[in-house]
This record gives sequence, structure tokens and C-alpha cells, in this order.
Amino acid sequence: KNKNYNVLLQAGGKGIRLRPLTHKTPKPMLHFKKKPIIEHVINNLKRYELRNIYISVLYLKDKIKNYFKNGKNFDVKINYIDEKKPLGTAGSISLMPKVTKDPLIVTNSDVISNINISNVIEFHKKNKSFATMAVRIYESSNPYGIVETKGKNIITLREKPIEKSYINAGLYLFNPAVIKMLKKNEK
Repeated sequence: KNKNYNVLLQAGGKGIRLRPLTHKTPKPMLHFKKKPIIEHVINNLKRYELRNIYISVLYLKDKIKNYFKNGKNFDVKINYIDEKKPLGTAGSISLMPKVTKDPLIVTNSDVISNINISNVIEFHKKNKSFATMAVRIYESSNPYGIVETKGKNIITLREKPIEKSYINAGLYLFNPAVIKMLKKNEK
């Protein structure tokens, strides 16, 4: 039932934090279990019948284009969005054609996850959301007791607290109207 949805894979970044691995290879094309990371992402999209894929490319884009071509060999349809300069998440969305009335799915191309995309789509629709972001709970533990004071007095002592934060899981859904709201080719 998800066949008409458009998916934008963001693959334009330079992967600077992974240098020297990304000097000659774009980060999404780095291998994990003998396949490029982005191929794992595409295979996961296929599990949810998401086969209409756009890939936003910039850095070493020919490596991605030459590997996937039009997507036929991977049982998907791939179109490319060529960024002329780094546009970031929202900037690359501005270059998407508005093809369907269904939500636009945007995902990082360098994160392998087991997010149930159908559940995220259902959540988005059920809540009549304009934008939905998949998040993950991240817990960090402090190995020390935290002392809160007021002047010279100890107010509380929290022994080795665990802090919980919501972190971006790299999957977004947008109402397709978002494309018209963004200025083209602007970060």
C-alpha cells in the first residue's frame, strides 16, 4: 500500500568525521556486511513496498550514480537530485517534484535501522501531522552522585542518575506541501 510514496535519501554530505575513509568514497557507499550502507537502507525501504526513490547527491556523486544507476537492478526506481552546493535536510527537499498527495518520506542514507516505517506512516496519518520525526531514546549514565545545593545546604542527592534524551533517528515524514514552502536551492 506504500507504493506511491516518494522517498528522498539524503546522500550529499562529505562525511568529514569519517576521514580518511571518505576521501575517495562517499559515506553512504562505505561497506557494511559486504554492501554499501545505502544499499541496506534501500533494501529496508523495499520491505515496506517503498520503491520510488530519489537520492540527493553532491559529494562524489558519480560513485553513487554509477553503482545504482536507475535502480532497476535493485528492484526500485531511482531518480537523482543533483545539489550544486550543500543544502542540508530541508534544502534538498526543496528540489523534490510534488508528485503525489501522500507524505514525503525523507531518510538519511548512512544510517541502518530497523524502524518499522509502516508504523511511522500510520502515526503520521493518524495524527494528521504536517511533519513527523522518528526519534530514539538515548540514555547516558553518570557514574557519580549529583549533589544539588542552595547556598551551603544540600537540597538533594541523586545517586548515579540516568539521563534520557530523544535523539534524531534520521527518518522524517512531511506533508508534500512542504516542498512549496521551501526556497529552492537554499540551505
